Amino acid sequence: MSGKSPELTVKADKGKVNNESWRSPQAKRPQNMITQESTALLDELMDPLGHCLTPDVARRIVRLRASPRLDARIQELGCKCNEGQLTPEERKDYETIARFIKFVSLLQSKARMVLAQADGD
Repeated sequence: MSGKSPELTVKADKGKVNNESWRSPQAKRPQNMITQESTALLDELMDPLGHCLTPDVARRIVRLRASPRLDARIQELGCKCNEGQLTPEERKDYETIARFIKFVSLLQSKARMVLAQADGD
């Protein structure tokens, strides 16, 4: 990856979004990268953030998507990982991406809960 920060774009679609929106279907997660315990800890750490979301902000978070360029890079690294051909630098990038995907997925989950509560009011 270059020294640039990964790009995020927001699509204006209003369709249902799932937690797999950032994950490449061809990519497998590097072993032992994200444990269930670390996911639970991250969820607990993010809980106060979820309480700060307004419905409008929650809708924007739910629609977050990787840019086409970043999505292509994620898929490329996923394929190389599946084939056992990642360089040490690529593995580091792929692990960073995987952690960020987990973070965004949890944030989107919290945003969906905000929207479900707003719809129920």
